[in-house]
Amino acid sequence: MRIVAQSSSKLAMKHLPIAHWWQGGLLLTLGFVGIIYGIFYTPVSASLKCDRPSPSQINCELRRFYVLRNMEKLRIFDPQQANVITTTGSKGYKKHKVVIVGAIKEFEFLPSSSSYRNNQQVASQINNFIYSQQQSLFLSQHQWYDYSFFVFMIIALVGFGIFLVTTPIVDCTFYKSLNKVIIERKSLHTRQIIEYPLVNISRIDIQEKRVRYGKVYRPVLILISLEQVPIHKDYTNEKNSQNSIYSIRSFLAQG
Repeated sequence: MRIVAQSSSKLAMKHLPIAHWWQGGLLLTLGFVGIIYGIFYTPVSASLKCDRPSPSQINCELRRFYVLRNMEKLRIFDPQQANVITTTGSKGYKKHKVVIVGAIKEFEFLPSSSSYRNNQQVASQINNFIYSQQQSLFLSQHQWYDYSFFVFMIIALVGFGIFLVTTPIVDCTFYKSLNKVIIERKSLHTRQIIEYPLVNISRIDIQEKRVRYGKVYRPVLILISLEQVPIHKDYTNEKNSQNSIYSIRSFLAQG
């Protein structure tokens, strides 16, 4: 918090939650990038059609379908085999995808998904066709479950980003002449004003919270009823909180 006005009878302080605004803006940016990627660049289903014009020749057409983008067609000549590729994330979460090995390059059937069984079935059908004398093959696969989960995560990301960017500005003003403190919280669409008589304030203290990388702090009013009233709801570093408390205590201690 920073002091915006001070006299012998008035102390006005303002808190701008800049860190929350930056974090929220970053999350919104990531969310909108995710929406664009999910709509235009992530296929939700695919189909594979293969024909065998001669015993030694196989021609396939892979079609990928997107939410808003036009269907994508890929020609695969003389596929050699289909493999299930498994990747493991940092937390042990495994994802699987089918890769078709062509005569010249490899083709990803669909992006990685959580179902090994479904991908194994697709790979087995393709390999059975390649190593047999079947004349044709048609199969399809969709990823609506994984895609729905992806959409849910993006919505949650955007929602949390909106929550952060709407973190309110806080104006806290102590009036000795009026014998009260007024805390005003203003966001884009709300305004909240609370006030307490100065005689109801037992002390000004600091409230801490442990997070992954250490501790964060915020100044609070301790009322004689033992209720703790945070001046601003978000947490900052210890130095800023201590400076705010020192300024308030010094003002209230002046005769």
